[in-house]
Amino acid sequence: MEGPWSSTHVSLVLPLLVLLLLGPARQAAAQRCPQACICDNSRRHVACWHQNLTEVPDAIPELTQRLNLQGNLLKVLPAAAFQGLPHLTHLDLRHCQVELVAEGAFRGLGRLLLLNLASNHLRELPQEALDGLGRLLLLNLASNHLRELPQEALDGLGELEAGALAGLGRLIYLYLSDNQLAGLSAAALAGVPRLGYLYLERNRFLQVPGAALRALPSLFSLHLQDNAVDRLAPGDLGGTRALRWLYLSGNRITEVPPGALGPARELEKLHLDRNQLREVPTGALEGLPALLELQLSGNPLRALHDGAFQPVSRSLQHLFLNSSGLEQISPGAFSGLGPGLQSLHLQKNQLRALPALPRLSQLELIDLSSNPFHCDCQLLPLHRWLTGLNLRVGATCATPPSARGQRVKAAAAVFEACPGWSARKAKRTPASRSSTRKTSIKGRQRGADKVGKERGRL
Repeated sequence: MEGPWSSTHVSLVLPLLVLLLLGPARQAAAQRCPQACICDNSRRHVACWHQNLTEVPDAIPELTQRLNLQGNLLKVLPAAAFQGLPHLTHLDLRHCQVELVAEGAFRGLGRLLLLNLASNHLRELPQEALDGLGRLLLLNLASNHLRELPQEALDGLGELEAGALAGLGRLIYLYLSDNQLAGLSAAALAGVPRLGYLYLERNRFLQVPGAALRALPSLFSLHLQDNAVDRLAPGDLGGTRALRWLYLSGNRITEVPPGALGPARELEKLHLDRNQLREVPTGALEGLPALLELQLSGNPLRALHDGAFQPVSRSLQHLFLNSSGLEQISPGAFSGLGPGLQSLHLQKNQLRALPALPRLSQLELIDLSSNPFHCDCQLLPLHRWLTGLNLRVGATCATPPSARGQRVKAAAAVFEACPGWSARKAKRTPASRSSTRKTSIKGRQRGADKVGKERGRL
């Protein structure tokens, strides 16, 4: 017969005793909160922003999921700086004057999804600095002092040491904008095969980091705006077969040779505005069958020649040519472009004349404002075409003085003396605005569906 303290009874009672003894302690730990912080235990959020903290405070509740430490004076993040917070999913360390992240600083944060280290004083990111962040989806290192040095440099400085991102196999978003980067090696980006969004704006790149991009087979969106890239070379984007959005605005690109962009069968957005292109890179548009949006504004184009957009005529929906110094557009410049084109931006150029564009029957927006149109009989075909559009176009007469300020579309008195005026006037037909024909750039994101789901979790 078993006594009251038999092994069977002990095995049943002991767990209950442990729960009774530890229960109050666990509850107290969950309710504790550092003096400099605000704790929302119901949402598991802790905010300790702008408190002049020089180290990560103790007594942060163990179950915390979101920790905001921005605006403090941390300077150094030592190894295991966040030990005891295994449930963290979001960590905000912006504006903390961080100069050094020790190896293993984030060790123990295996559930972290978002790490924001923007606007600090980092000059390097050592190997294993991000060790243990195997589930990280978004890493923001924007607005630091990261810069490129040869990997062989013995002083230990460099933008991203080889393997610095190793172990971040789920990373999708990487922000490196507003640093001093002049290059990226393939080794620096090794270990992030799922990276979809790479932000490199406002750095010191002289060329597209092609070798690094070839290590990113899932890259969806590349942001290289406002660098010093002066040309694109064939093969620069050769490994980015999944690329949908390419932003190269605000560089010094003078030439885009054939093969520099393609084949990129998934590319939908191409932004080359604010560069030094003197002509439309027609040859480079070959191999871009899915292109929907082409941004060329702010280039010194001056003229558009026949067939300038022929390679993308079947897919293109939005074309930006504003502020490009355009003085002349040949009658066949838009040949091939038809009902698919939804918006055409030609404002702020030097156009005195423009051929009629009857094939562009489904335009939902055309902007011809701030052009010095000369309203004489040569402009009659344009007047008739515009009269048939139920759209505001912004085109006004600059000359002759008698017509100055009149809308080209409404200046019937200017054109009624022209030969052919007595012919049947153009029939006024409203432009199609079917709600079922929305811009595909917003709706067509086959490859972005999975990325969108991940982003929704952040």
